[in-house]
Amino acid sequence: MQTRALLGAAILLVVGCGSKSGEEKKERAPLPAFTGPLTIPKIMAAEGAVTPFDEWEPALEELESKLGKATRVDKNKYGWAVIEGDDCAYFIVEKDERSKYQQGKTGFMVGTTEGPMKLGKDGAVFNLAECREMAGETVGPKEDPSVPGPPADGSAVDLQTFLDRVFVARSKWDGKRVKVTAQVLNTNVSRWTSGGQSGESVSAVLVVGAGKTEPSVSCDLPKGSPAPESMTQYTPVVAMGKVRVAKWTSLAGTTGLSASLEDCELMVLPKPEPAPSSSAAAKTPPKKK
Repeated sequence: MQTRALLGAAILLVVGCGSKSGEEKKERAPLPAFTGPLTIPKIMAAEGAVTPFDEWEPALEELESKLGKATRVDKNKYGWAVIEGDDCAYFIVEKDERSKYQQGKTGFMVGTTEGPMKLGKDGAVFNLAECREMAGETVGPKEDPSVPGPPADGSAVDLQTFLDRVFVARSKWDGKRVKVTAQVLNTNVSRWTSGGQSGESVSAVLVVGAGKTEPSVSCDLPKGSPAPESMTQYTPVVAMGKVRVAKWTSLAGTTGLSASLEDCELMVLPKPEPAPSSSAAAKTPPKKK
């Protein structure tokens, strides 16, 4: 079971008990950061090294002396993780503002901690996926700096070109508003109810051409948008939306990347004229000279 230390609302009036003083830090020499290989036993042995409300700087110094520099820092979340065979272990510590929990206090403290936890290949799939990513395992293909981002002039790209580029150059595409030419496989309307409120979300599934069902990209219309009318299967469109590249984890534990268009608008294009068949061309009488 996942171990997590939480800071509850009941501690809002705490006045400083349970934290290590800054004076203790001044009285001793700084601890050198560990520079050897990080191992699962080392991560598991860090349990109890720091606790919520500890002063942040000495707490981080303590962890770095045992585990080295964090393998991933995401905003205020510091994580240490390592993979050994099918196993992965991690420890997460959050940096938080003391004033949020202790009136009249300033500075930073240890907030929520998670772990240490060791997971095998049959462990909780979402925790395992996060652990492996924290340890440096790449989700999706490696980025290729030579692959271009969206056209600078705002022109449209076809869906196949979009798919060929969006994952291998995701840092250039993610969050950008683009135009993509495609064909609509179908539209979906999802209805929801929460807290006495209800609503619906509408999306269109885009594919590269008639007769295709995969690969596909979801065009998620803005909230409150009605379902598109008079849009038959394989209607050609220009989809205009903000690119969102997201990570996914299956129940089997596999991971990957998906791409969608948010706040997406659809403009229907005229259907292309069908090319004349070879039999029809053969029946065309030759022109007289």
